Amino acid sequence: MSDELVTPANLMFPDRGAWARSRQTVYADDVDMVLEDVGDDPADYATRTEVVQAATELGDLWRQLGREVREANKAARAAWPLYGSRHRKRSAVLALAADRDRLSPEKKAVVEHADAVKHHRQLIGAALEQLRRDAGPGRLHLRTIVNAQKWMPAGACPTWRTIVDRWKQARGHAGEDYAEQVQQRPTDDDAWRLELDRRAQIKMARARGHLC
Repeated sequence: MSDELVTPANLMFPDRGAWARSRQTVYADDVDMVLEDVGDDPADYATRTEVVQAATELGDLWRQLGREVREANKAARAAWPLYGSRHRKRSAVLALAADRDRLSPEKKAVVEHADAVKHHRQLIGAALEQLRRDAGPGRLHLRTIVNAQKWMPAGACPTWRTIVDRWKQARGHAGEDYAEQVQQRPTDDDAWRLELDRRAQIKMARARGHLC
């Protein structure tokens, strides 16, 4: 059987060279699917003692951030008295946003800092809640709350960082293993014959109207 694909029904398929390159190419979407299968249970990455210690560290940081939120809110209200206002009507919400947009760059920076600190504390709180609720055999959805680590001061919550780093390492190893497997896929004559057989089956199914 020739390596060239000359019949019209085969034009949808790449030639052998392109097929071989594609077969050994690592595609990002496929890697993402592999990484989704990496477990996110803390029991896989930490002992019970470490999980409890991580919760203690996060609790200390959460309380510290509570003080920072109060100070930031006070400064934001001084810069913009309407800070913290809540409205349900769309017109009022839009008016509030427009008023905020008219703030000077200096005052806007104060307001945005207050928002950032509040968001920071919410992320830490989410991580803490997960740890406290699931510190036993439960689940810690690391991929959904790992952003909390980005907001931590340098050196804060070392146990939490260790757990997250172990999870990241596991994901890295999974990605590397998958890439190695893909790059070692055979493209020799036997593999090519199997590919041509697969294409022939597809052509037959299409001719019978089983594929569109």
